[in-house]
Amino acid sequence: MRNCIKADTLRVQRKKSYIIMTSIILLLFIVACIVSRASGSKGPERFELIINGVMNFSSLLLGIPVFSAVLGDDFRSKSMQTAIGRGLSREKLILARLFEIVIIVVEAYIIFYLGILILGLIGGVPMSQIGDLIVNISKGIFVIIGFTSVSMIFVYLTQNGTLGLVFYILLGANVFDLLITLSSLLPGLRNTDINIGDYAISGMVGNAFYASSFGKGLIWMIAFLVCWVALPTFIAIQIFKKKELDF
Repeated sequence: MRNCIKADTLRVQRKKSYIIMTSIILLLFIVACIVSRASGSKGPERFELIINGVMNFSSLLLGIPVFSAVLGDDFRSKSMQTAIGRGLSREKLILARLFEIVIIVVEAYIIFYLGILILGLIGGVPMSQIGDLIVNISKGIFVIIGFTSVSMIFVYLTQNGTLGLVFYILLGANVFDLLITLSSLLPGLRNTDINIGDYAISGMVGNAFYASSFGKGLIWMIAFLVCWVALPTFIAIQIFKKKELDF
């Protein structure tokens, strides 16, 4: 399993789509630095605004090429069948793919952190503000992982990465968040204090990061990991166990 993760991670890191999208994000960071330098006293505020704006789309800009490279190529290239044929169990295969995405996304974010740190200092942004900005954009890591875990169900249900990618894009475009928000206007929920959006992927991650205390934040994070990472992964494994593969 370790060799499988290592080999596939290296493969994805060399994918042109991943390199291009990562480079585009870094180029936008450079734009933020230039704007900050040219804006005088308002520079730090504008730097933060641009960075947050860019990273709000990280689930699409970064998540799509990573998801497509890891899970889409699995069926097109028959690498999944090869791994299973060499003795890797289906459960370990799915876990390996999830771990790969976690590793690749975290590595990309480390690059982004360094870019924000260096360019922020060049742009005259206070170190405390850079630190807050780095913490804030870290939500994207968990959101991408949550979107991936749910979308994997459709990948292994259909044995095709296309439907899973479409579902991932819908999640990344906040289509389901909008539907959840609209559902809170239904008569049975409109007059209650229940906010259904708090239990969506982005809602749970946001609550974990911005909870009033560390304890509440930890509870929200555990709930997120159970509901939106562990449970969908378990469902995907159970579905995939019953599928016949075309070798």
